[in-house]
Amino acid sequence: MSQVDEDGCLTRILLTFEPNTLTIDANGNDDSVELLVTDSSQRPPADDVSDRQPWATFIREPFGWGWLIVNQQGYCDGVLLSFRGIRPQLILIVEASEVREITGRDSDAHSI
Repeated sequence: MSQVDEDGCLTRILLTFEPNTLTIDANGNDDSVELLVTDSSQRPPADDVSDRQPWATFIREPFGWGWLIVNQQGYCDGVLLSFRGIRPQLILIVEASEVREITGRDSDAHSI
């Protein structure tokens, strides 16, 4: 798990599922999410954050499911991810041209 920060803003998250990498980019033009799957050997340089939360919880856990979030204007501006099952545990949304990571413990809700 790695990420790219630009000017103090999280703009790219790279999730490696051998042999592929899923890149989640914040599109600054319309605050949408752009997804790209590439061969892991083609992965661009980024900061390894696998030992930081929320990622440390999910490293080496089996990937469960992924969903795209479409807002009321028709833009894909988020991703739901689950590990160890089908219940979503992590939300990645784009706000103000930056990716924001939200876990179930970030809100008062019992689950995401």
